[in-house]
Amino acid sequence: MPEYKKICLLGFTPDAEHILKEVIVDHDPSYVIQWVPASHPLLDGVVINATFLESSQVRKFVTKVRANVVSAYSDEGDKFLCDKQNIIAINLKDPSDRELRVWLNQLLTTAERRPTTLLNNTAKKNKTPAVATNKDLVLKQLKEGIDVVLRGVYQKQNTWIKVASGLVYIDYARENVAGYELWSWENATDDEIPDSARQLKLDLWLFEALWQSTLDGEKYIDTNAFYQLNRWPQPLSKQGRTEVLRLAAHAQNHPVNMHQLQVKTHYPLEKISKFLFATSYAGQTTLVEGMRSYVADKKPHLPQTKEEQKKNEEKKSLLARFREKLGL
Repeated sequence: MPEYKKICLLGFTPDAEHILKEVIVDHDPSYVIQWVPASHPLLDGVVINATFLESSQVRKFVTKVRANVVSAYSDEGDKFLCDKQNIIAINLKDPSDRELRVWLNQLLTTAERRPTTLLNNTAKKNKTPAVATNKDLVLKQLKEGIDVVLRGVYQKQNTWIKVASGLVYIDYARENVAGYELWSWENATDDEIPDSARQLKLDLWLFEALWQSTLDGEKYIDTNAFYQLNRWPQPLSKQGRTEVLRLAAHAQNHPVNMHQLQVKTHYPLEKISKFLFATSYAGQTTLVEGMRSYVADKKPHLPQTKEEQKKNEEKKSLLARFREKLGL
């Protein structure tokens, strides 16, 4: 008897959907693939366009859906979005045989999908808001420089922070700082910090942890305010380094708001708000008092080439189809 699998494709062009359908259907003839909407109650698997992984709608969908979730991308620049959220993905243009096997097994496996992040696991076990409250309290202590020593644990990694001294000690490579929401925190003492731990400045570690996180930056900053860089961020990981340096360059010489940064960089507002969130809490940008944006709800006018106009129209069309499939 063939095994039926209900699969949904989200956010892809018709050409990309055709490629994905061929790849999935040809994988194993023992499966009968049924293409269904994202709202289907018996959904087995979802393939999401990596371009949309950082949107709040997609993140909300991923945390709630019980089906297996994988992703696909055609631009190498989107690969880090999949890596950051621990979602298995393939390059539509040239997937290797091994990557394809792993990807298909993840999509079609009958077992219940594990949550995307450790934070989701923790929340399911505790079923209380205590973890989120603890993380927010720690974030407040880090920003305000409270005189306390903290220890963060993520898998086999340990981070010790002397908050008042502005020093961090880690037992892992500095380029492997995990997203802030993945860490569990407890009080510690100076004596617990091993002599072998690597030392970092707090602003470097905190910026990296927030930048690599899936936190919504808009919840932590004034989105209508103007900001100015006062200390250059030094991204520790290669993931997102280009975006950090470009945004920092535009915020260095004079105050800017989110929409001015979008005009200059063409980055999505979610990425820009995360940059301002990370640099603000790390003390690398300053909110400029007395300056506010009154055009936050208006999209900036961008002179576009025909190619840019075509890409934007394609993206709008994909997003409209995506929202329709999610029932939004």
